[in-house]
Amino acid sequence: MRKKKCLIGASILLVLALAIVLVMVLYPGGTTGILAGLGNAEAQNSLGLCYARGDGVPENFEKAVYWYQKAAKQGNAEAQFRLGWCYDYGRGVEKNSEAAVYWLRKAAEQGNPKAQFSLGVSYSQGEGVKKDPAEAAKWMRKAAEQGYSAAQCAMGMRYDDGNGVEKDPVEAVKWYTKAAEQGVGAAQFSLGMHYAEGDGVKKDPAEAAKWYKKAADQGDPTAKEALKKLGY
Repeated sequence: MRKKKCLIGASILLVLALAIVLVMVLYPGGTTGILAGLGNAEAQNSLGLCYARGDGVPENFEKAVYWYQKAAKQGNAEAQFRLGWCYDYGRGVEKNSEAAVYWLRKAAEQGNPKAQFSLGVSYSQGEGVKKDPAEAAKWMRKAAEQGYSAAQCAMGMRYDDGNGVEKDPVEAVKWYTKAAEQGVGAAQFSLGMHYAEGDGVKKDPAEAAKWYKKAADQGDPTAKEALKKLGY
């Protein structure tokens, strides 16, 4: 009887072991893979990111897109953004600017700042959608207001050039400052220029040099030249 119980116990353990192996084969990526296979949108997005980065699984953008699509169709904004990015750059799927805009808009409307900025870029360049500077500025502003540094720098440039917005050096300085404080080299250089020229802000060579130096420390050769002209 004891021998029979041992055999039954061993059989159960063997079945469990085989089941675990089967799950690992069907759903690689550990717990994330299992949850993704069960339909959890957040896990599906995470598994897609794992495949995109080669994190814990072999890098495979086709599989990344597969999981992004599953999560995106469930309304996961981060997956919608990443799927839009894949269509935009042709990673794991054939490049399709219209499809990129479709998914970027889905994510942007949910408040994803990266998608808002990317959608703004699409409108700015006329990729996948009719070129519209005002619409580009609208979406970039939404991202900038959430603290997305690339969008803040872009808004500074738009106010400098009057691109999709009325030209306004004071607003340009405002957005450059926000981006510069987050370490964006291009914004640091542009902010330095505004202080050097007294454009939208009181002229201040010392403040200009401060921002030029920050940009120069990031390897900007133009900023290094600007510093020399100021005598630094």
